[in-house]
Amino acid sequence: SERTSLAKMVKTVNALVCHLVAAIFLLVVRRTAGAQAQLRFETVPQDFDDVADNSSEVINGSVVLLFCSAVGETAPPSISWTRNGSDPESPPLIHITTRVTYLTNLTSSVLTIRRFSPATAGFYECQASLQGTTILSSINLMVITNGTLSVTRELTDYDTFDGDKTDWRTYVTLGNDTKEDLLSCAANYTDLAPNTYPNVTWYKDGQQLISSGTRVIITDQFNSSFTETISSVSISNFTQSDAGIYQCVFFTSTEVLTSAPLRLDTGPVSLVAVSPPLVYSSPPAPIVAEVYAQGEYSSILWSACNSTSSQYIINFGQTLVRTNPSPSDYGPYTASLVNSSNNSVTVVVTQYELPNITYISPTSYVLQGSNTNITCEAIGSPPPVISWTLNGQPTPYQSIISSSALPSATCGTIDPGETVSVLLITSFTSSGNYTCNATNVNGSSWQSVYLEVQVPPNITSPAAGFTYIVNSSDPVIFQCTASGIPLPFITFYNSSGLLNSTVDPRIIISDPITGSVAIGQQTVSTTSRSLTINST
Repeated sequence: SERTSLAKMVKTVNALVCHLVAAIFLLVVRRTAGAQAQLRFETVPQDFDDVADNSSEVINGSVVLLFCSAVGETAPPSISWTRNGSDPESPPLIHITTRVTYLTNLTSSVLTIRRFSPATAGFYECQASLQGTTILSSINLMVITNGTLSVTRELTDYDTFDGDKTDWRTYVTLGNDTKEDLLSCAANYTDLAPNTYPNVTWYKDGQQLISSGTRVIITDQFNSSFTETISSVSISNFTQSDAGIYQCVFFTSTEVLTSAPLRLDTGPVSLVAVSPPLVYSSPPAPIVAEVYAQGEYSSILWSACNSTSSQYIINFGQTLVRTNPSPSDYGPYTASLVNSSNNSVTVVVTQYELPNITYISPTSYVLQGSNTNITCEAIGSPPPVISWTLNGQPTPYQSIISSSALPSATCGTIDPGETVSVLLITSFTSSGNYTCNATNVNGSSWQSVYLEVQVPPNITSPAAGFTYIVNSSDPVIFQCTASGIPLPFITFYNSSGLLNSTVDPRIIISDPITGSVAIGQQTVSTTSRSLTINST
């Protein structure tokens, strides 16, 4: 009996060890796969209740947002969502918005549940994939409910193309009527007695909405087959005062349930350009011209380099214009709303370019203690940022940007951005290499200029006013030493003018002997020559 118990215990321990090894193996495989692809999560769906168990209890009727973003080393990854292992439900209750940033290889995705209910509860998983490698993150959402009142029809967002319900905001042109079923909602309650239905109240901006004559009309209908209340609001001749957030609230004697909100805004529509995009030219990356549409719209007409193509835009729409661009594809892209006059915006698409320094001030001598400037001009896309160093260290002097220009392009001709920086040197005392460093997201470039302190010549010997007394006809040797930057050149004169050994054979002038001497913190050059007169 003891042997049997011991054998069972050993078998149980072995099984636990096997499960533990398998779990560690799966964890290592997953992490290794992520490392091989150079793929990582920036944000993952968060557990937002008080218990850190990778699950959250959510009140019935709440709005839920799940965030997920990932970065790839070589390209933006793709992100997909599943609910209980399958694709999430379609709009209007669940909506997924995904944006790609090519500059940083970042993909961001938001899964929004407009009104949480038992129908939307479940196990949600975010999956990021790149070049055959996948990483996963998940959360389990559970519903908290105490009744059987349920919303069966939500307010509908109509102003986006192809039925994509994105921001629960609809733009209505001033003077128009609200669209059919725009402000219509319904709810049922299975526990009510026969021929009794949920009550409904409408709210606008938190205040109860009341019918006003023939312009704003609230209509309630009842479906006896499902004990369902259907309520709608119609607004004719839409005005600015009608804009706001609309909700319908259903209630019984024991329960209250609110529909997802819908914001009505007024037109007319407009287009707003996102910052001018840049694309890598080697290898050619897709050209993505991006605009944001405000208002009722369905489609956009793009024009570029004397050609046009009709493209649809959804939400914050990254509209893919060219998938394999050639040099002639770079230039201005103009987006216009279809059937809308004087409503367009232009974005300029150009290439990324490394910084290139096109000019730097030449090497020069600068008088000690004086003021001077050094100028550096650099081009690149995006425009480079310029910084200065002195012998590899930050300079004590201030620099200013005297001018700058953003990249521009015409059809097939690219003009990179430019930055011009001026280093303002005051009370100049430091010789050395002054380096202009130009940097953007693609890399950096640098050039140096050498500035030398200029110190005026100073005769250090003999002393000024020194008098030599010599015998007639005796030879004389006269020694002269001077310092300065650059190296001084010594010549000799008498009252008759310049002394020259080629003119007077009695005169011998030696070759210069150079050196240096430290004066305070400044090292200056020295030179010495002797004058010999064989007979005076």
